[in-house]
Amino acid sequence: MSTALEKLDPQEQAIEALLNGFNLHGLKALRLLRRVAERIGEATSEEEAFERVRLRSIGVADEILSQEGGAVSDAAFAKLLNVSSRQTIHNYREAGKIFAVARGERNNVYPAWQVHDHRLLPGLTDVLGILREKRVSPLGKVLFFLTPAEALAGERPLDLLRRSVVDEVILHAHRYGVIGS
Repeated sequence: MSTALEKLDPQEQAIEALLNGFNLHGLKALRLLRRVAERIGEATSEEEAFERVRLRSIGVADEILSQEGGAVSDAAFAKLLNVSSRQTIHNYREAGKIFAVARGERNNVYPAWQVHDHRLLPGLTDVLGILREKRVSPLGKVLFFLTPAEALAGERPLDLLRRSVVDEVILHAHRYGVIGS
């Protein structure tokens, strides 16, 4: 019987066994591996430097998407919005009212924080329209909403929209990505 563990070299098997022994899987395991990798001395070759960058990036998207309620399926998103149909969610996405992040070739997940009090976040559609014009990637949109901005007195756009402070976030979206703004 062949298992994934048998395909690993002995060092990899030992690390896998340690992770399993401490019941570390998914995001927790990735975070630990990243922290350990950061403690390894300076890179001595381009290949080693590239591997460090790859290791640092592993799981970053999942980590970002796990914030503020996580990212959910279209069916779960429909429940959050109190709509009866997944098709409504697809229509909202196509109309630019909400956005999704691709997970694999055919699956999308929706950041749950786009819903506030069972309605779309105030100002979300307007801000998404600006970010779409700027060709901001879906993960870039998540970062826009979840990152504190100096231009917003150190607050996150998400927090301002939750308080219905839409105009400031719209101005920030217009400036987003412009060097020196």
